[in-house]
Amino acid sequence: MSQVEAATALILEVFRLNGALLAAGDALTRDLGLTSARWQVLGAVALAGRSLTVAGAARAMGVTPAGWLLYTSGAAGE
Repeated sequence: MSQVEAATALILEVFRLNGALLAAGDALTRDLGLTSARWQVLGAVALAGRSLTVAGAARAMGVTPAGWLLYTSGAAGE
């Protein structure tokens, strides 16, 4: 297996793991009326210990503000 193929396989496995974690998070928070995305927003704010702007929450989670809004708005499949 080449380095490119190995890197591709690893990246795909990380994406699968992310999907599994999101599904597990959705299952854990379903009874609370939350989704994984909203749970992540609360986590980002809780870790910051202060109010966050959209850009600040996005930075805390390592994504762009536009990506954060898309993800948390439900447009990403919630």
